[in-house]
Amino acid sequence: MRVTFRSISDRNIWLVYAAILLLGLAYGISLALVGLYLDGNGYSKSDIGSLAVWFAGGIVLLSLPMDSLIRRFSARATLIASLTGYACAVAAFPLMPSFVSIAAVRFLDGAFSVGIWVSCETILLSRANKNNKAFITSLYSMAIVVGFVLGPVAAAGIVKIANMPAAFFTS
Repeated sequence: MRVTFRSISDRNIWLVYAAILLLGLAYGISLALVGLYLDGNGYSKSDIGSLAVWFAGGIVLLSLPMDSLIRRFSARATLIASLTGYACAVAAFPLMPSFVSIAAVRFLDGAFSVGIWVSCETILLSRANKNNKAFITSLYSMAIVVGFVLGPVAAAGIVKIANMPAAFFTS
């Protein structure tokens, strides 16, 4: 059976694609600027690099209870809470006064990110039929990657117009 864009009639699938595209854009903006922002504020390369551990730690620790959270609150509610938490964490990043607070925000960034990913994937797979699950998830991957590609371009434009904290807030 041939699968096409027209075969996706569920509006919720398209909403997930829009959300994950915007999330990819936000990731692209913040990832393009995190190192530059911290370097410009006197943090060492070692400190900047170690933040990846904090981000990954958030992913690992929230991955464990994600199944229970989605079963208890629903994938949609978990997605909304995770998107809100991610937005707050990224907006708060340039306001953090110390490395410890920056590491905590990066940890939350990772935790909320995994909440978004698993919720989106749960919604998509529950709404896709047997014949188009691979196509549905492929489009999901493409949407987030397009955002990752456009994010650094957007970051450069935002920084030219405003400043780095504004770019994080926009993200």
